Amino acid sequence: MTRAVVAATVALVAGLVTAQTWARGAGVHAVRYLMGTWCDLVIFDPQPRGDVTESVFQEIVRLEHVLSSWDSSSELSQLNAHAGHGPQTVSDDLANVVEESQSMCGMTGGAFDASVAPLLRAWGFLSDSPDTPDVDVSREAQSHVGCDRVTVQHDSKSVALADGSSLDFGGIGKGYAVDRALAVLRARGVTRAKVDFGSSSLGFLGHIDGGWPVVIVDPLDRDTPLISFQVPDGSVSTSSQQERYFVSDGHRYGHIFDPRLGRPVESGLLSVTVITARGSSADALSTGLFVMGATEGKRLIAQMPDVSAVFVEQGDSGLVISTAGKLTGLTRLSH
Repeated sequence: MTRAVVAATVALVAGLVTAQTWARGAGVHAVRYLMGTWCDLVIFDPQPRGDVTESVFQEIVRLEHVLSSWDSSSELSQLNAHAGHGPQTVSDDLANVVEESQSMCGMTGGAFDASVAPLLRAWGFLSDSPDTPDVDVSREAQSHVGCDRVTVQHDSKSVALADGSSLDFGGIGKGYAVDRALAVLRARGVTRAKVDFGSSSLGFLGHIDGGWPVVIVDPLDRDTPLISFQVPDGSVSTSSQQERYFVSDGHRYGHIFDPRLGRPVESGLLSVTVITARGSSADALSTGLFVMGATEGKRLIAQMPDVSAVFVEQGDSGLVISTAGKLTGLTRLSH
């Protein structure tokens, strides 16, 4: 068997970038490596108060100790370790993320499902050495996946996992961190700012003339801008399998799983970008829509008036771009 593993270490191959010209003349520009990627913070207020950038980064560090699947001492890891032991009292943050994950699981018909962790583990995506598992191992892992394996009680801030189940927030955690970062900025009096997690999860605070410029790069060539558009504020998230995958016996397996089938997504869809008010919603939806595919995904977006999406697919003669919802200033930059 031949096997190769590829993972981008600095930025997503199919990510989001904003025009760098906006960084010129900004009040503060700071970068920190957090949640497994670079977090880029730009504050456009001329004189932001105090150590606001450090406050933002410390909030993200705090969340990492809550939501990380890689940290064995994180609150999420402790919750996973108590699967099958009844309701566990959790923090507000963990309860919020589980609750929204469950909501998205139902909304997408299980296409987004944070309980996918057993499958990620079986395929080695929670390690540095992913590989195809034995059929029996994969089947056993899938038996522990599903919306019905998780129960969250909002009032008591408790979560119960069925025996053998576990959660992973790779599809929603950075979006939630974007939301919390923007909340810290607002509390510190900041009026205009941008938070960028590895060019895959973006959050904008305040308004600029014409809207915040966003560029989606070619999923197959991260150095080539593909399309651009403007957003008034809110969050943007993209999902793609170009940034983390492995090749086994000539077959390519990406890290985004269809929880309903128990295996990585295999389709001509290369990336999905979602634009909406909250980072956690944008993050989870971009993952769910990637699993659902463009046709089914557009039907879902049609029922969500405050959500827009961009789908990039591999067509017979090149990349095919389609959209759902309302997008301002959509311009194709390359073919």
